[in-house]
Amino acid sequence: MTEDEEILEAFLEESRENLDQMARDLVDLEADPGDAALLARVFRAVHTVKGTCGFLGLHHLEALSHAGENLLGALRDGELVLDAATTTSLLLLVDAITAVLDRVAATGTEGGDDHAEIVARLSLHLDRPAPSPEPAPAPSAPPPPSAPPPPASTLTPASTMTPASTMTPAPAAGWTTPVADPRPGPDDTAPPAETTIRVDVSVLDKLQDLVGELVLARDQIGEVALTDEDGPLTQPYRQLRLITSELREGVMRARLQPVGAVLGRFHRVGRDLATALGKHVAVEITGEDVGVDKAVNEALRDPLLHLVRNAIDHGIEGPAERLDAGKPALARLRIRASHERGRLQVEVADDGRGIDVDALCARALALGLVTAEQLATVGPAERLELIFVPGLSTRGDVTTVSGRGVGMDVVRTDLEQVGGTIDVTTVAGRGTTFRIDVPLTLAIVGALVVRGGTGRYAIPQVDVQEVVHVETGDLGPVLRLRGRLVPVVDLAAQLGLPRSPAPAADEGGDVVVLRSGGRRFGLLVDEVGDTTEAVVKPLTRAIRAVPVYSGVTLLGDGRPALILDVAGLATAAGIVDERDQLTADVIDLTSSSASAVGAAAPAPIDAEVLLATGTDGGRLAIPLEVVRRLEHIATGRIERLGAGEVVQHDDGILPLVRVAAIDPGRGVGIGVGVGVGIGIDADRVAGGDGAWLHAVVCASSVGLVGVLVRDIDDVVARPAQAGRPATRPGVSTCLVLAGRVTEVLDVEALVSEAGLRSPV
Repeated sequence: MTEDEEILEAFLEESRENLDQMARDLVDLEADPGDAALLARVFRAVHTVKGTCGFLGLHHLEALSHAGENLLGALRDGELVLDAATTTSLLLLVDAITAVLDRVAATGTEGGDDHAEIVARLSLHLDRPAPSPEPAPAPSAPPPPSAPPPPASTLTPASTMTPASTMTPAPAAGWTTPVADPRPGPDDTAPPAETTIRVDVSVLDKLQDLVGELVLARDQIGEVALTDEDGPLTQPYRQLRLITSELREGVMRARLQPVGAVLGRFHRVGRDLATALGKHVAVEITGEDVGVDKAVNEALRDPLLHLVRNAIDHGIEGPAERLDAGKPALARLRIRASHERGRLQVEVADDGRGIDVDALCARALALGLVTAEQLATVGPAERLELIFVPGLSTRGDVTTVSGRGVGMDVVRTDLEQVGGTIDVTTVAGRGTTFRIDVPLTLAIVGALVVRGGTGRYAIPQVDVQEVVHVETGDLGPVLRLRGRLVPVVDLAAQLGLPRSPAPAADEGGDVVVLRSGGRRFGLLVDEVGDTTEAVVKPLTRAIRAVPVYSGVTLLGDGRPALILDVAGLATAAGIVDERDQLTADVIDLTSSSASAVGAAAPAPIDAEVLLATGTDGGRLAIPLEVVRRLEHIATGRIERLGAGEVVQHDDGILPLVRVAAIDPGRGVGIGVGVGVGIGIDADRVAGGDGAWLHAVVCASSVGLVGVLVRDIDDVVARPAQAGRPATRPGVSTCLVLAGRVTEVLDVEALVSEAGLRSPV
C-alpha cells in the first residue's frame, strides 16, 4: 500500500467515526440547542472533513462540507437557532457525506454528483430571518404559536450518554494539517499524547485463530506433562499455561469494542422513525461503554433494530392517544446494556400501550397457527410467546416499517445462532420489555467437560451453577436442592446414547446444575471431567440442524467434543422457564415450521404419572402429560380469593386446589381454600410443617392451575390394568403404584368440582 493510499484509508476511517458521533451529537443538540460545547464538536467534525478533502482532491465533498460548515457557523455565532428542520437538514448532510465516503472507498473516486439539492437546502436555512432577541421560554413552557412543533426526537438526557472525545483526531503521517478554527470551543484543551493505534480487524481475527491453535497445542502438551508430576515438562507446562492464558486475555481485550458502537445508532434511528410517524419519543441508552466481542456486536445489530422499530411503530402511542390515557405526550424508549454472569444483558423497554395478548391469540387462531384447544391449556405468559411465531402480526395493514409478520421470529433465530436468548414481558397500558442474553465472545469459552453414555461433551461455564453428587436412591426426575425443586435431564437418554452401567449403590451419580435465561435444571452425567478453554469451531451442516449443540472443540488428547447449547437442550427436554415464559405447548408453537405449529400435540409415548404426597398424607398420582412445572411456595404466600386459594406468580394469579381428606359425616372432601375442604385441620392447611408446600402446576380447560401437595416423590409408568373405582370427586381411579395404594387424579374433574372458570 502506497503512502497516499494509507492517507486515504486513514481519512475514510476517521471521517466515518466522526460522522457517526456527529449524528449522535445532533440528536442530543436538538434536545438542548444551547449546549455550546456540543455545537463546537459538531462544527469541528465537519471542519476536519472539509480541510482534508482539499488535500486529497475530493472537491465535490469539500463543497458539500463547506455548505454544512457555513450553517453550523451561523448556529454557533447565534445568528440562527437550531430547530427540528435544521437538525433534519444536518442529518441529511451526514448521510450525504457518508455516501460519498463509501463511494470513494469502493471506487477510489467521489463521483460526479455535486449534491446541489442538499447544498441548496442547507443554504436555505441561512436566508431565514435572525431570531428574536427575546429570551427563550423555559424548557417546561409550551413553545410560542409561531415556533415549529416540538420535534419527535430522541431527547436523550446528557447523563445517559457516553462521553466522547471532543478532540479532532491527529492527522496521519504525510497529511496536511487543516487550519485550526480561530474561535475555539469552550471545551478545547491541548490534545493528549496518542495512546491508541488502528489495527485492521483481519489482523485481530488471525491473532485470535493463532491463539486458539496455541491453546489446543498447550492442552495436548498438558496431557503428556501431567502424567508425571515431577517430570521435566511439568514446570515449563505450567509456565506455558499461564502465558497462554494471559495472551488469550490480551487478544480478547483487543477485540472488544463498546456495545455503544451498535446502541449509539438508535438515537438517530429512533428520532427519524418517530418523526416519520408523528410521535414524540425519547430514546435513553445506558451501558454504552460495556465491552463485547466484535462478532457479538455485529450479531446484535439486526435484532435490536427490529425491536426498536417495533417499539416505536407498534408499542408507543401517538401524542393524542397518550394524553387521553393520562400519559405525557413524550414517550420513552429505554435501552440498557450490562454484564451479568459473564454474559451481556440488553433490555429494550418502552412505556407504550403494551401487547394485546387477546388480539395476538385471535390473530393466531384466524391464521390457523394455533388451535383453541392449545390456547386453552396455557396461561397469559405462554400466549405472549406467540409473538415469536413466524407469519404472525396483529397489524391490519402493511407499512414500510412493519405488518408482514416477519421480524420477531428472525430476532429469536438470529440470537439463538450465537448462543443467545430473548424473552418478553408486557403490562397493558404500561409498556413492554424485551430482555436479550448473549455471550460476550464467540471464539474461546471456558467449558466443563462431561461424559454422557459413550460421548464426551463441553458445557459453557457461564451456564454452570454447580455440580452436585447425588446418591443412587435419590436419582430421579426431580432433585431437591436446598429446599428448591430442580428438574433433572439424563444427558445420555436425551441424546439417545447407549446407557452406561448403573452406578453401584454407594457411588451415586453427578448432576450438573445449569441455568440459561430463566430456565434452571440439572443434567445427569456419567462423569464430570476438568474445566478447559474451549476453542469454538463451527459445526458441520448436518450437526448444525440438531438444536442441542452450539459448536465443536478439540480436547487436549486431540479428540473432538461437541459443545452443548444449554438453552437448546432445555427446550428439547421440555424444561419450563422459571418465569413461566415457556411450556412444552408453546415450544411446539414456536418451532421453525409454521405447518407444525397448527398440528395437534402428539400423545406421550409412555403413560407416566407424577407421584406425590397430598396435604392429607395420602398418595396421589397426576398424569405427567398435564404437568407443566413444579413450584415450591411458602404457605405465607397463599392468599384467599373468595372461597378459594391463590398465589401471585409472574404478575398474574395462579388458582390453587387440593384434595382433602373425607369426613364421612360431612360429605365431599375436596377443598379449594382454607376451611372449604372439610376435614382439614390447620396444621394440614399449613402443609404439615407450617412453612412450605409444593404446587404441581397443571394445564386444564380453564388455564393453569396448581394442585397443592406436601411432597414430590417420583415419576413412574402407569400400569395398563384397571384399578378400583374412585372414592371421591376429582379422582379417576385407584391403583397400586410403587408399593402403595394411590389415587390417580382427574385434573379436569378436580377443577370442575372446585368451581374454577376460565379467566376473563
